[in-house]
This record gives sequence, structure tokens and C-alpha cells, in this order.
Amino acid sequence: MTRRRTHLSRVAKPALILLVLALGAMWFYAFSGLARRDHVDKLDDSTFAADAEPVCAAALTELRRYPPSYETPVPAERAEVIDATTSVLGTMVSELRSLAPASGSDAAIVSAWLDDWQTYLEDRSAYAEELRGDPDAAFLVTMKGNRQITVPMDKFAEVNAMRSCQTPGDV
Repeated sequence: MTRRRTHLSRVAKPALILLVLALGAMWFYAFSGLARRDHVDKLDDSTFAADAEPVCAAALTELRRYPPSYETPVPAERAEVIDATTSVLGTMVSELRSLAPASGSDAAIVSAWLDDWQTYLEDRSAYAEELRGDPDAAFLVTMKGNRQITVPMDKFAEVNAMRSCQTPGDV
């Protein structure tokens, strides 16, 4: 029995040391920055992002001419504000589509993002229409996976340095 314990100790100690070293190396790698990778939505070519940012910034400037819809107490007036601001954003999305890459992986990512924008614009329009018939209507945003569609839209804008292209939060 003593012999077995000694044999186990000779095997267990090196195995335990190896396990501790492997765990230490894993945590070092994870926290060192070596494991960092670009976000899945990070564009390979920054041309679209550089061209898109001023388009979005101009749309935000235009949006500031309107009060945030949530500050407009009369539902019919709120609906009018939403229609007007959604029109501004629709023009922005059309301009962005004209700047979008035509091919490659960036084209697919940008196209998906712009499709999400279109869905968001439809959500805004549907809400404005509901407000006209129901003053207690709630603004509901389409879900993408288990999150509101605005979450991945805003993340795309953030990782590509297009902060002006995030959803405006005015509804």
C-alpha cells in the first residue's frame, strides 16, 4: 500500500504542477491582450466608415431641429415628429446605401446593417401610426436574436468608429 501511494505521488505531483502551469498560461494569455480579436462587425476597409460618419453627423444635426418625440405630450403631434425624423433617417440610410461597398465581406456586413436600419425605420413608422389611434401605444423595436435590433446596429457603428451612425434615441 505504501508503494502505491508513493507511485501515485510521483504521478500526481507533476500532473498537478502541469495543470497549475497550464491554467496560469491560459489566464495570462486571456488578460495579456494577445487573445484580442477584432469584433465580427469590424470592417476590413475603413473607407465606408469614413464616408458614412459625415452623412450620419449631418442627419443628427437635422434631427436636432425637432424636439425628442418623447417630450411631445400630444400623441398626434408626437406622431408627426416621429414621421419627420424618420424621414430624415430614411434619407440618411439611402445615402449610406449609395456609399456601401459593392462586393466582399464588408459588402455583406454593411448590407445587413443597412437592412437592420430599414427595419428600425419601419418600427418607427408603425409606432407613429399606432399613436394616431392609441395615445397609449408603446414603441416596440424588432428583436434580432434575443436583443432589440438597435443593439447590434449600435455596436456596428461603435466598432467602426461611426458614433454618429448609432440610433438616435429620440423616440
